[in-house]
Amino acid sequence: MISRRAILIQDIKTYQTIMFYSLHSLIPVRMRSEINKIFEWIIAEQIERVYLLPIKNHIRNHPYQVYRYKLIQVLPYDFDQLFAAYIKAPILYCSDEPAELSLRFNGDLYLHYHSQVAMPPMK
Repeated sequence: MISRRAILIQDIKTYQTIMFYSLHSLIPVRMRSEINKIFEWIIAEQIERVYLLPIKNHIRNHPYQVYRYKLIQVLPYDFDQLFAAYIKAPILYCSDEPAELSLRFNGDLYLHYHSQVAMPPMK
């Protein structure tokens, strides 16, 4: 088996719209400029919790976690199920390397990860 980098690209505009609508009312006005950072932290946290996939440079006990807890209380849906319906993660065969998360402003989510592929048979 050899390890290779792969990228999973997802359009998460609908999920982003749902979250931003709720987040906007929960975040104090002075912190609204950080809404993208908060949203990206929440996605990283959810990927680690729902898919058990470690995310590079993700800090678990971050001050942003309070907004995740508030979202869980405010949204009329099960938070983990809502997340899993909109955001997918690859099935990894090599979990030694943490995945890297990148959220683009156009609503695209890039998840860089390593997977293992079988080596071709030798002739």
